[in-house]
Amino acid sequence: MFYGSLGGSPLSSPVVDMAPAAGGAGYWMLEANGTVASFGDAPSVAPAAESPSITTATSAMTSMTPSPDGQGYVLVDQSGQAFSYGDAPFFGDIAATVPGYSGRVVGIAASPG
Repeated sequence: MFYGSLGGSPLSSPVVDMAPAAGGAGYWMLEANGTVASFGDAPSVAPAAESPSITTATSAMTSMTPSPDGQGYVLVDQSGQAFSYGDAPFFGDIAATVPGYSGRVVGIAASPG
């Protein structure tokens, strides 16, 4: 289903990923600068309390994954920093876990359950 797009809006950075909302009646679109647009029944959510602030990002966002109940999501940037929103838990990130990590993260996936 089509619930909207950013096609008629001037974007400050390119759309790099999108994720479905629970129930399939909406989705989020992620811009490289960390801006997330909600469409359909995808809720607009605030940063999770335990998550670092998106202002600490050191590189462009690359991917997002929704929480199981669709009331939040996790973003990841190229350096491996993760940022949680809504009810998505923050489990840490590769940038803080692997000293000297110099790879380039291109995606994120949720584990089942």
